[in-house]
Amino acid sequence: MRRTIAGVLLVGLWLVGATAQAQSNRPEWLRRPITREQVEALYDQDNWPMRSSMLTPGPPIPREAAVRIWPARDEQLLELLPTYPQWVTEEALLRKTPGVVPVLLKSLERNPSGPGGNIIPTLAKIPGKASLDGLTALLNSKTPERRQRAAVALEESRRLPKMLVPKVVAMFENDLKADFRLACRLIPSCLRLAPATRAIPVLRAIRAKAAAAERDPDSESGLFAVWDYGDSRQIRILSDIWLTSLGDTAAIARVRPVLHGDRDGFLGVQVVQCLAERVGKSERTTLEAALTAPSSRTREMAALYLGKFGDKRSVKALRAAAKVPAPDEANGWRDRIRRLMIEVADTIERGQPYTPKFRTGTPVPWWRR
Repeated sequence: MRRTIAGVLLVGLWLVGATAQAQSNRPEWLRRPITREQVEALYDQDNWPMRSSMLTPGPPIPREAAVRIWPARDEQLLELLPTYPQWVTEEALLRKTPGVVPVLLKSLERNPSGPGGNIIPTLAKIPGKASLDGLTALLNSKTPERRQRAAVALEESRRLPKMLVPKVVAMFENDLKADFRLACRLIPSCLRLAPATRAIPVLRAIRAKAAAAERDPDSESGLFAVWDYGDSRQIRILSDIWLTSLGDTAAIARVRPVLHGDRDGFLGVQVVQCLAERVGKSERTTLEAALTAPSSRTREMAALYLGKFGDKRSVKALRAAAKVPAPDEANGWRDRIRRLMIEVADTIERGQPYTPKFRTGTPVPWWRR
């Protein structure tokens, strides 16, 4: 009984070992380092494997590794890396402090041909010259995926030095020319770095290649990319969405039909965003038609932007669409979308401004990142 109480007390006290260096912005139960005694007390508890998932990602860390790694200071982790490469790397990824930058860079050196996984994005989130120097050095990597990840991480974290922008844009262009399947990962950053006049020809070339691969899915260019989430059809449609965001009028006509052909809403939502934010209120009737799209997510997004437009001519379409069930209705979607459409219509009729409340997980377009 006393041992159990002591263990509970130690669990409550293990946070005392957290230092100012141990990421004050992180949840308290993730802070490091903690003392060896506190680690031992944690492992003496029942159901430790389940509790360990709160302290480190992946499978439960072995006790003999935890008692050495968790109490270690940042500068000591480098010494433990050769013995416990996996666990030390995961610990460094969890800490995200300037002191673990040498550990993360050394982990990359141990696997020079690997893509870099979560290490490169984590380095971009760690402030300081060491992380910046490490990432800029990776732009010269002989591994294409590694330098691509480094370039994207630097751009997304807004840490890419201006003097390196031309080099990165040229790298993106060359890599996309070699493999259009990288578009989903590289194009958002490319669009934020390159002027529209330079990006549009690249996008048109990508679209042409994706369309050709779509017609011949058995060809090598029709295969999925390793570091990608889009097939040829998705890349073709996304290329049109990106072109639309840059003002390509021919692409606008091509993306409208997507609203009624996308059943899961992944692409439909992005089309609505692009038309509403980049083209504007002239697409009001297109959004009204999207209120009866096959995807509830597309319908929801269209209703939100019509509310933002505040045009009373949309009230009739909103009320009519609220009565039309969607094919993918499930788990209360019908009531939710119906209530939303009625709420938007009522707000517009009263002449009041409507502030859209986008759901968590809604895609963030490239121009708003």
